[in-house]
Formats: sequence, structure tokens, C-alpha cells
Amino acid sequence: MRNLGPYCERVLNAIGVHTAAELRELGAVNAYRLLALRGHRPSLNLVWAIEAALTDVHWMDLPPETKARLKAELEAPWDAWALLAGDQEEGEEDGGSG
Repeated sequence: MRNLGPYCERVLNAIGVHTAAELRELGAVNAYRLLALRGHRPSLNLVWAIEAALTDVHWMDLPPETKARLKAELEAPWDAWALLAGDQEEGEEDGGSG
């Protein structure tokens, strides 16, 4: 995907995201959150790059409104357990534990 280099690919693979469809389903904000929960240190630039990849624009061309929306989503309360549970369910569907 456009905007996602080898580093992004490696860290996304580390959280179980291997395809564009999986990344689309997860979204930029939840990808960031999963990376943080898994001990990575993602930056806002990574969120911008993922969102830009999902919308097929250069990350530097993301509108300020989109960046503000993403930042607000990152700052909003969220349920880490639900996100991790969803991550586990994905692994089980892929033959992870059952």
C-alpha cells in the first residue's frame, strides 16, 4: 500500500495485520492502539501514513480536518480489553488456537 514502507509492514505484521483488507477493517486508530498495547512506540506520523494508505493519498496531503479527527479519536476513551479480544478472535479464525 502507498505510504507504508518496510518498517510499517513489519510492525503491522507483528500485530497480525498482513493484508490491506485487514488494515482497512482495523483502521488507523486501532492499528496505532494495538501497536502501543503490543509494546511498540507508534507515532502520529504512523497514524497519518496508515490513514493516507487507506484513503490512497500521500500522507503529507491528508487534510488538517482528517488529522484532527484522528488525533481526537486517539485521545478519546477506549476499551483496550475489547480491542485485544477482537485481536484474539481474529487469530482464532485464522486457525490460531482452535
